[in-house]
Amino acid sequence: MRADKVLLATSVYGGEWDITPKNLATPLYVIEIESEPIAPERLAALDWTSRSGIITQHQLMTHYRLTERNTIVCGVRTAQRGRTYPLPNRVPDPGVVRDMGKDLANRFPSLSDVAIERAWGGWIGISPDWLSVAGQVGDNVFYAMACNGHGLCQVPYVTHQLADCIVDGEMPEDLAGIWSDASKYSPSMSLLLQPFVLRAVWGLDRFNDFFNGSRTLARRALRRGRRGGS
Repeated sequence: MRADKVLLATSVYGGEWDITPKNLATPLYVIEIESEPIAPERLAALDWTSRSGIITQHQLMTHYRLTERNTIVCGVRTAQRGRTYPLPNRVPDPGVVRDMGKDLANRFPSLSDVAIERAWGGWIGISPDWLSVAGQVGDNVFYAMACNGHGLCQVPYVTHQLADCIVDGEMPEDLAGIWSDASKYSPSMSLLLQPFVLRAVWGLDRFNDFFNGSRTLARRALRRGRRGGS
């Protein structure tokens, strides 16, 4: 295949190629789980009327969303570091899946009997400054990568602007804000996101959960309700 210009939009997989700027993205493997279908009346009892997605304020955030199938999907909570290229084919760790299922039960105690129906995972790229990056290598190779787990929102917008830039030769203002001509990036994030650091961050999140987690807050609310009714 021959082309006058090439756009690389391969996320963290671009680290497999010599043309990709060094240290552009550090690979992390993250997991999503999905519950079995839940009865509509049980979902209605949650009072989740907006059906908007929910994210937590953990260092390794957890998110929850309702699907059209009346299931709940949640993800992240734990990240696992990729060390070598090519990135290996992985399957979700059963221990991580159980931990995420436990978290889902704590978040929604009335659904604690709902089973986890499936789990899947994939690689995301973390950039040195935690921001998306777009740039150019040489005269005719462009790239947009490292959306730090927010690719569903950012990739369509960034790559659309990048395509316009390639065709029209004019740099949109928003694209200019993340543009880089660097041939390599700082290895800081690659050095920081070691397995033991990720595990320590997970432990810090769970420590904070002990004092401010959903189960603790629910118990506090229950005690306040009992005092108010007495």
